[in-house]
Order: sequence, then C-alpha cells, then structure tokens
Amino acid sequence: MLGGVTISSIHKFASDYAQSGVSRFHMPGHKGNCPDLNSLGGLHDITEVEGADVLFSADGIITQTEQALTHLYDCTTVLSAGGSTLCIQAMLTLAARRGGRLLAGRNAHLALINACALLGIDPLWIYPDYNSQTGLPDQLNFQQIQEQLLKHPDVRTVYLTSPDYLGQMADIQQIADLCHSRGAWLIVDNAHGAHLKFTPEDLHPITLGADLCCSSAHKTLPALTGGAFLHAKHHTPQQLKSAMALFGSTSPSYLILESLDLCTDYLAEQAKQDFSALWEQWEELARAAEDAGLGVLRGGDRTKLSLDAFAAGIKGSQLASLLREHKIEPEYVSRRTVVLMLSPFNTALDHNRLLCALDAVRSRTTQLRNRGEFTPIEEQPATFCYPEQHLSPRQALLSPCVTLPLAETAGRICAENKIVCPPGVPILVAGELVTDSALQLLKNSGIRTLNVVK
Repeated sequence: MLGGVTISSIHKFASDYAQSGVSRFHMPGHKGNCPDLNSLGGLHDITEVEGADVLFSADGIITQTEQALTHLYDCTTVLSAGGSTLCIQAMLTLAARRGGRLLAGRNAHLALINACALLGIDPLWIYPDYNSQTGLPDQLNFQQIQEQLLKHPDVRTVYLTSPDYLGQMADIQQIADLCHSRGAWLIVDNAHGAHLKFTPEDLHPITLGADLCCSSAHKTLPALTGGAFLHAKHHTPQQLKSAMALFGSTSPSYLILESLDLCTDYLAEQAKQDFSALWEQWEELARAAEDAGLGVLRGGDRTKLSLDAFAAGIKGSQLASLLREHKIEPEYVSRRTVVLMLSPFNTALDHNRLLCALDAVRSRTTQLRNRGEFTPIEEQPATFCYPEQHLSPRQALLSPCVTLPLAETAGRICAENKIVCPPGVPILVAGELVTDSALQLLKNSGIRTLNVVK
C-alpha cells in the first residue's frame, strides 16, 4: 500500500491472467502460445480484457498505479506507453486550447516540432548560446527568456528542455516564477529527468513550479522502452488523458504498462536510497575522468557523465574506441564529447570497468606529457545557424516537395525537419530558408540530401 493505494496491481493482474489457462479468443494474435514471443514476455502481452482496465479511460488497476505515482510525485501523474512523445503531444494540445503564442527553446527535441506541425502551432524560437566545447546548445537562462517575454507579450506558454542531453539543467524555479508573473504556463520536457524527484535534492520540474512536464521513465528508471509519465500541477487525470487520446494508440502495450507498474514499486521502496548512492558514485567517476585529463561537465544531472575528450589530447571517437575495448558502450559520441548515462542498475562490474578505462586514458596522457608530445586539441568555435522562417512547419510539411542533393538546396525552403539524433536537436525546421551556414552544419552531420518545397 502507498498512500492508501495498492501498488503492483497491473503486474499482479497480468501474472494471474498468464497463469489462468484461459482460452484467449481476443487480441493479440499470438494468444500467449508463441514460444519465441513468450520468451520476450508474450504471456503478459494482453489487451483490454475484463479487469485489465483501459489506459485513456481508466477506473481500475491502471488508476491505482496512477494514484500511487501521484502520491510519489506529489502532482497529478498518468501513464504513457507512447514515450514522452505522446506526453509532449498532449501538453501542446492543452497549451493550444489556451491560446496565445508558444515560446520554445531551439534545443527542443524533434517530438516538439512534429507536435507543433500536427496542431498548427507556429512556435516562436528562442536560441540558447552555442557551446563550442560540446558542440551542442547550452541551457537557456532567465535573462534570455525574460527578454523574449517582454518583446512578445502575447506568449501564453513557455517550453523548455531540462535536463538536456548532456545533463545541463535550467533554473526551473526562477523561470517558472517569471512565466507566472507574465500569465504564461511553463511546460518542461523532463524526458531525461524522471528520477529527479528521488535525488538528494528534489529537482523535479513540478516541484520547482512548472505547470506540465513529461518524464521518460525508461531513460533513467527500471521501465521498458516507451514507458513514460505525464505530470501536471493543475490538470485532472481526465484532462490529461483526453489530450493523450488524440494521438495515442488504442492498443497500448500492456508490457510497457506493467513495467511502469513495477517501476512504481521501485520508486516507493528503493529509489531515494539508490540515487543518493549514485550521486556519490558519479563524483568518484568524475574525479577519475579529470585525473585522466578529460574535461567533465559539472553542475548538472548526475545520470549523465559528459566527457570532453579534447582536453586529454584525443578525439571523441578515440575515447569511445578505448571504452569499447573495455566492453563499455557510451550513449553518445561526437568529435569532441562522449556522454555516458548512469543509473542505479549499472553494476559494480560496470563501475570498475569504467574506472579501468579511465585509468588507461590517464596512462596514455601521462606518457604523452612525459615525452613532450601532449597537445590538447582545440576546435574552432562552432557555428550555429539562425534560419529565416518563410512557412509554418505545418505548411511546409504538407506542401509538395522534391528531394535534392544538399549542394542544390541553397535558398530553397526546407520541407522536412533536419535533426541530428542523438540528441534530436534541429538544424533546420520545416518552413525555414536553407542558408549557407545551415548547409555547412548539415554537411558536417553527414547529411547529403534534403527535401525542399517545390
């Protein structure tokens, strides 16, 4: 029981159903009788049979899990089997109903841009500073948002991504206060921060004042890929679900829902202890990385260990190769940066392997220094394009288009969202003019063709 609510209800139902021996004259087609799928959990892969509840109109065991999560997060929380993408679509639907302009950080994920196109929202972009060390945008700050709100008094919703892909975090509390003083909502893409309620300091966006946020449980918590939570300060579960139902599948994965149910158990019983320990482990790893000559991005979310390889005189690809020699697979590798994602479910073996790999980097750096051959690699400041918008994303995406070699697209209007993924940050958004600076960034990202409006 948690707050008077029974938890593990979904898992118990699926387990009981799997063991019941009932003849399944319902979806899915494998009927729980396909050995290959059963090894993947097929016996628990069911549909909305009697007692299983219905995700977008829940009043049974799914509601029980959501009530437990609401107690844990101290805000209205509902389940998503469609990842944070579905949650973002729902949040923007609620914002669209409110009216006014949407001010969004340009470091937003592709999911935001696609949702804007589907809903006919023409976002007002705010560009963060570009970090030549990481090759990615920095976080937006209070002053940047304040300036835009003063310039655009018709903004009713501000949209931020925090934590970002590197673990950098915005000052949500200060920005939320600013938004509310201007009559605007603050929506946060917290996809990488489902754990932030359970860290030594509660840094969850709703706690800090956000009105709506999404959390991809599968990114940092024990849940299957696609499992996410939608959180709200003022909305009811029914309001959230009605918005989600516009985009969500009517056949959500019961395996994902079951994993979120088990994740709820974990959050109630173990998460705070585990993330407190992880925060200490991160510091040990960060110091080992710095001892090896690597740069470490500090001051952010500690499920990310973002390393600057250039500081040690090697490229990101070389650091990644060295890690792979130690049987370590990183989350992200760029020319300069390597990102490692940590969770309480990394084992002691994982931890020791990483320490050994960092020690190997240290040995290499020391040898180069002793021979007088060490020269930190420097990079020219990265360029960041600020393309002009000629059509709304929706207009451009629905216009007749043609695919051309990249070199032939200068001066044309982009008819697709061109994203570098990971981390999913846009170079060009549909409707924007293809400029020389955009072409260079696309070329550097390995992109060779582009859809443009006819």
